[in-house]
Amino acid sequence: MAVDDPPWLTSTAVYTDGRAGSTVAYARATVRCYQSLGIKVRQVITDNGSCCCSNALRMACKEFSAKHIRTKPYSPGGPSASTPDER
Repeated sequence: MAVDDPPWLTSTAVYTDGRAGSTVAYARATVRCYQSLGIKVRQVITDNGSCCCSNALRMACKEFSAKHIRTKPYSPGGPSASTPDER
């Protein structure tokens, strides 16, 4: 999913293979779409999936002159997280 800031333009696509090539293809198509509307992509934010950590995506971000930022991994914690023994 791609969201512009402010969020007035979104783009989504479903790729079922989870491969870096699909991620890069989506990123390139989305950046081209935004550029055609006069929007400059400054950063690409992804999770830490293997397709999002690939050298191919890193090189594509360099191609767009965009900074690649990855989110922090999610790990539940705090009082709402329970272990199987507590259920």
